[in-house]
Amino acid sequence: MATALIAPLDWGLGHASRSLALAARLESEGWRVVLAGSGHSGAWMQEQRPDLDYLEFPSFTLTYSASNRQVWAVLRSLPRLLACVIREHRAARRLVRQHGIDLMLSDNRFGLFGCGCRSIYLTHQVHIELPRPYRWLSRGVDALHRSIMRRFDECWIPDFPKREQSLSGVLGHPDRLPANACYIGPLSRFRRQAPASGGGTLWLLSGVEPQRTLLERQLLGNYADSQGPVDLVRGTRSAGLPRHLPKGVRVWDLPDRQCLEDLIRRADRIVARSGYSTIMDLEAMGKLKVAEWRPTPGQPEQEYLAVWLSQQTIEYVEAAERPHEWEFMP
Repeated sequence: MATALIAPLDWGLGHASRSLALAARLESEGWRVVLAGSGHSGAWMQEQRPDLDYLEFPSFTLTYSASNRQVWAVLRSLPRLLACVIREHRAARRLVRQHGIDLMLSDNRFGLFGCGCRSIYLTHQVHIELPRPYRWLSRGVDALHRSIMRRFDECWIPDFPKREQSLSGVLGHPDRLPANACYIGPLSRFRRQAPASGGGTLWLLSGVEPQRTLLERQLLGNYADSQGPVDLVRGTRSAGLPRHLPKGVRVWDLPDRQCLEDLIRRADRIVARSGYSTIMDLEAMGKLKVAEWRPTPGQPEQEYLAVWLSQQTIEYVEAAERPHEWEFMP
């Protein structure tokens, strides 16, 4: 049996979540899947799929600023990011030799190419959205990103092929794609099923700290009984909650897949970050129409996606009516 290793970036749980969806798809096509990760998302993947082998991988965790601007937080992190790319490249070559890896799938990890096996780079953000004052750098940044993607055997974009149907807009459908790019359709670990109602409001929080906690505090501080019952999914166990929670708020730290799927399916209103993995999950559950997007301040990608989705009409499509977007047999 051929072996595929999947290594997502450790920036929140979004990359890990869609990597588990990718793992399930590969397993259905006859692959043995090994997960590689680090930090909070790595521990979460082990909890969700304890049946899969897991390997620890070099970690790079970005910490955002508490302000609405993240440019300097990102720039300060660049030396550590470059050092981590070198470490993960060396680690990947070692893992291929030690574990007989046939296919290496990188979810936004730059160093997993040329490791002695077939390599695939997964990203929805082929075009890098920059803050407005820095958009004059976009052409150079996109060219640099394309040069990274070309080092891999393939670049997979988890979106629909047609831009007018896409979830990512110009991010996944830029004017220029690398020659090795292909669209594989949205990835979600949730089962596609018709949406329901009657579940009230869902606050679906995720993302990098401290911004996740700041949004949580804002929502709790503005809660009023007139909003009705609220389910708060925190996406973390590390941050402490206020001592006195409103009586109408029920808290879930890291619910299992079935519980979270049910919360989303029944929700009448969903407040969430406009992270792409969250968007793919809500699309799978037919819940984009009831979503209220709260992009992470200073994160241009999420700010763009919130605007893009507010301008689109994306209809729920039954599983039986959807095309088979991709197949990768061992």
